[in-house]
Amino acid sequence: MSIMVTLPHPRFFGNFDKYAGEIVIHGTGSFRNQLIATPEDPPTWSSRIELPTAASVTLNSRVLVRPFNSLTGTSAAPVLEGKILVGKCQ
Repeated sequence: MSIMVTLPHPRFFGNFDKYAGEIVIHGTGSFRNQLIATPEDPPTWSSRIELPTAASVTLNSRVLVRPFNSLTGTSAAPVLEGKILVGKCQ
């Protein structure tokens, strides 16, 4: 699964230096990866989350993007959230 969003630097939301993208699949678990920024201002943050062979995106899976601090491991509430509905993210 790929995530691509245009957001301000994570410090805009507090003491954070990175973003994490996550998918939560009901009955399976959650999978995440760090988003990487492009050099534009504001940057586009993107990442690909590799799912194990046994996992697949299902109806009502949740997609989240949240800022986090790479030194303390602290993360914030999601700044973006969506649900997979019949092949669309809403």
